[in-house]
Amino acid sequence: ITIIAYVGSDNSQDAASVNLDDSETGRGAIPRTITDDGGVHNVVAIDQYAFQNHTELGNVVFGSTSAPSLITRIEDHAFEGSDHLTEVNLNNASSLQYIGTNAFYRSSTATANISARELFIPASVTTIGANAFSGFNRLRSLVFEDTEDHPSQLEKIYGSAFAYAGNIYYSLSDLTNLP
Repeated sequence: ITIIAYVGSDNSQDAASVNLDDSETGRGAIPRTITDDGGVHNVVAIDQYAFQNHTELGNVVFGSTSAPSLITRIEDHAFEGSDHLTEVNLNNASSLQYIGTNAFYRSSTATANISARELFIPASVTTIGANAFSGFNRLRSLVFEDTEDHPSQLEKIYGSAFAYAGNIYYSLSDLTNLP
C-alpha cells in the first residue's frame, strides 16, 4: 500500500500530497521538498492526522546528513496509531521546534509493536506534547541534544510524553532552559 498524506508547505496555504512510503520497504523518508503544479515547495510541517493509523509504516526518517530536514512542526496526532514503527529518526531534523500531542502515540497496547530502541531529540525542539511518544515500549535510549554548538531550546515536555516507554536511559545534560 502506498501512503498518500498531506504535508505543509512554506510557499502556500494549501497542503500538497506526498508519497511517503513504499509497501516493500516500509521506509518513510520525509522529503525536503515536493513538487506540484505550483512549483517546488519546502516541506516544513507534518499536518494533524497526516499518517494516523498507517500500520504499514516501519521507519520515519527526517532528512539526512547531506540534506537536513526543513520540518519545523510535527502536528498533533500526525503519526498516531502507526503501531509498527522500528525507527523514528530525528537526527537530521535540526529545524524541528514542535512535536505535538499524540504525535507518535501508540494506539493499542494489544496490537502495537513499536520496536524503536533509540530516540534523539534535536536541540531546536522547544515543545514535546502530551503522549507524544507514549507507548514506545522497547525504547532504551532517549537523548536530548544539548551541546555548546547546539544548546537545547527545550521549554516544555507535557504530561506522559514518554509514558510506557520501556526501560529508557535519559540524557538531559545541562538543560538549563526548563522552567
